[in-house]
Amino acid sequence: TSGTAGSLALKLYTDGAGASESEVAYGAVEMVPTKKFGSFGIMSMADANSVEISGVTFTVGDETVIEDSEDTEDDSEITYGDNIIVNPNFADEDMTAWNRSQGNSVVSAEVSDEPIFDDVTTYGKIERDPATSSTQDCFSQDLTEVVEKGEEYQFSFYAMLSDEYEGAPAEQRKVEFCPYFVDGEGNPTYLGTYSSELTGTSSQALTPGEWTEYSGTFKISCIGDDEVYLRIIEQGTNYGSGDCVLGDYYITGVSLKKINKPKPEIEKDIPNWKDTIVEDLGEDTIAGTCFGVGSLSDDVLMELATKHFNAVSFENELKPDSLLTSSPKLNGATFTSGGTTIEVPDLTFTNPDKMLDFIKNWNEENDGDMKVRGHVLVWHSQTPEWFFHENYDASAAYVDKEEMDIRLEWYIKTVLEYY
Repeated sequence: TSGTAGSLALKLYTDGAGASESEVAYGAVEMVPTKKFGSFGIMSMADANSVEISGVTFTVGDETVIEDSEDTEDDSEITYGDNIIVNPNFADEDMTAWNRSQGNSVVSAEVSDEPIFDDVTTYGKIERDPATSSTQDCFSQDLTEVVEKGEEYQFSFYAMLSDEYEGAPAEQRKVEFCPYFVDGEGNPTYLGTYSSELTGTSSQALTPGEWTEYSGTFKISCIGDDEVYLRIIEQGTNYGSGDCVLGDYYITGVSLKKINKPKPEIEKDIPNWKDTIVEDLGEDTIAGTCFGVGSLSDDVLMELATKHFNAVSFENELKPDSLLTSSPKLNGATFTSGGTTIEVPDLTFTNPDKMLDFIKNWNEENDGDMKVRGHVLVWHSQTPEWFFHENYDASAAYVDKEEMDIRLEWYIKTVLEYY
C-alpha cells in the first residue's frame, strides 16, 4: 500500500458467477482454507487511494499454482527522457515557472536542515491566506510547449502538509497530482476519477510534518490546440467547493519524464469484426465500442477502432459533468417552463464536438460508416453537485423538486436541440 499504514487481507471466494466471500485472513500471508474456493483476492485494509501489487505467487503445499507473469513487456526497450520540469527542487529562488495557478497565494523557496531525499534540501512552499486565497491556488506549471500530445509520461514528487492540518479529517489532508487541459474557450478538462490516463499514486491523505512520495504515469490525451498544465493541489472537499483548511503545504523533487517504448501494432491481416457481424446478422447490425476524447490522439487505438467497429459511444464527454463544467458559468440566460422562469448556466460542447468532427471527417475521408450513439443525457454519479443547489452554489440548500424538474427539462432540451 502506498502512503498510509495498514495491513492486507487475503480473501478466498467460492466458484461461479457472483462469487461470494468464503474465508478471509487479515494481516496474514498464508492461511489454511476449510472450505472449497475457486479464486482469491488481496485487499487493502488501509484508507489508501491506491494499492499496487506485483510479484504475486500463490502456492498450495509445495506447488506454485499462480505466478505473476502477465507483464510480458520487455523493460529493456523502455527508456525515459529528461526531466522537463523547470526548477523541480526549488533550488532557484525565481518562482516564475510555478505561478500559473498561485492566485492570491505566495509560492516561495525554502531550505530544510536535513535532506528530504537523496541530498536535496530545498523545497517549495505555497502560503495561503484563508481570507484572500482560493482553494484552487496551488503549485502549477505550463507544460504546453514541452510535452507531446498522445505520449505517456512518468511523474514523481514529494509533498508535505504544514502543522496547520493537525486534527483535520483525512478528506481535508489530500494533496493531489492533477494535470489538466484547457481548450480554446478556456474550459478545463481534469484527469482524475474517471480517467484511465492517470495511474499510480496521484492522491494521498498526508500526515502533517511528514514528507511523502508520489509516483505514477499519465498520458497527454488532449488534441489540437489544447493547453496542458501540471497542478499539485490541496483543495479540501468536494473538488474545492467544500470545507478546506487552506493552510500551507510544500513540494519538491518534481519530475516528469517522457516514457519511450515501442508502439504496439494491430493485426491488419485478420477479418474486420464489424464485417463479420454484419454478414451474419444483417446490414443494420451495430458493432460498437466506446472511447473518450483522449483516444483521438492515440493513432494505434483509433486504427483498431475504425478497423473493427461501425459505431461508437462516448465514455464521458456527453455526461452532465462534461457539458456543465466544474463550476457554474452564469451569464443571465433563462428558461421558462409552465409559467416559471429560472436562470440557467452556460453549457460547453467542446469535447463532444471534437469527437463528432473527428468521426465525421474520418467517415468522409474513408467512405466510412462509423455511427455515434448519444450517451448520455443524465447520469447519477457524474453531475456537478452545484447543479442541484440554489443559485447553483454547492454550499446552499437544495432546490425543490419542481425547480429541479425544470432544470432537467432545460438541460435535456438544450442538449438534444444542439445536436
